Amino acid sequence: MAKKNAAWYGHDFGLSFRMFITMFLLAALYLAFIVVLWQLHVSLFLLILIIGGLALSQYYFSDDLVLLSTGSQILTPQQAPRLTSMVERLAQLADVPVPRLAVMPTRMPNAFATGRNPKHAVITVTQGLVDQLSDQELEAVLAHELTHIKNRDVAVITIASFLR
Repeated sequence: MAKKNAAWYGHDFGLSFRMFITMFLLAALYLAFIVVLWQLHVSLFLLILIIGGLALSQYYFSDDLVLLSTGSQILTPQQAPRLTSMVERLAQLADVPVPRLAVMPTRMPNAFATGRNPKHAVITVTQGLVDQLSDQELEAVLAHELTHIKNRDVAVITIASFLR
């Protein structure tokens, strides 16, 4: 049933093309970074160590770094049963793994998705968003964030933040 309902989210080929171009340009930027380090006569061993260490840590810990930098806390299903049930139902409709949920302690209404892939994704909502929106509006925001996860936009953002 989930496969049939996954069409509800659709697939945006224009978005996929733009994400491909973004990934290509990021790869070119990373290559330029490596060339600059090489031109500064950084040893090959140190160059590989720096780049490999940064890339691996950014890739594997990107979601935790984002949560830490925003002061967000992971929610358990017991802490947020309403949000959890919404996300579980929407994830089933989108045919993606259920992402973790986090809340950021601010009154400003906002939400974002992060993580390196759909299996390691987190949707963060602010307390202001939860307090100010109706269930229907909140579900629409969560569906929007799940679309970012399904389209792997979060992976592009993770890679883009490498040189940040």
